[in-house]
This record gives sequence, C-alpha cells and structure tokens, in this order.
Amino acid sequence: MMYRFSLNTDARVQVRVTSSPKSVDVMLMTGSELAKYQEVKGKLFGGKFTYRVPLSRQNTLDMDETEVLPADTWAIVVEVRQTSVIIMDTTAISIDVIAY
Repeated sequence: MMYRFSLNTDARVQVRVTSSPKSVDVMLMTGSELAKYQEVKGKLFGGKFTYRVPLSRQNTLDMDETEVLPADTWAIVVEVRQTSVIIMDTTAISIDVIAY
C-alpha cells in the first residue's frame, strides 16, 4: 500500500498508521527514493534503497510521529509482514498524514 503527497514548502508532517491484526513496516520516502524502491522490490537479489528513519517504523501496529520535511514529493509505503506464504490473512490499515 502506498500514499503519495507533495509539499510546496517545508512543513511539519504528522504520520499516523494503525494496523490490525498484523504488524506493518512503514517507510517514508522521497520520490527518487520511491523510484529506487520500486526498481528493487520483488527481485530475487533485490538491491538497496533508502527511506527517512524519523517517520518510518518496522514491525509496528501503531505509529504516530511528527517531523519537519523539506518541500518535495513524498510517499509513505506500508507493507504487511507476512508470516506465511500459504495463509493470506487480511489486515486493516489506516494511514493519516497531516501537514501544517
């Protein structure tokens, strides 16, 4: 799941993500970081990509963080952690982004 947004000026951004019943990985990326992520995702030998640590979390059910971001195109990528490739559970995910 991915949510894209743009900031015309530097702004304080609040990111809230909740998931249930499984935990998720949340990664905030610039547009260029997202392009690299999409290039390597799913490849057997993958590759490296980066994301912004202050507004990202690994293995979380509930996240509420705030940080000042520079003007740019941004994306929040949320991935459900799969514990089994045979059983595909559904997970409810809520993403809220507030810029001020």
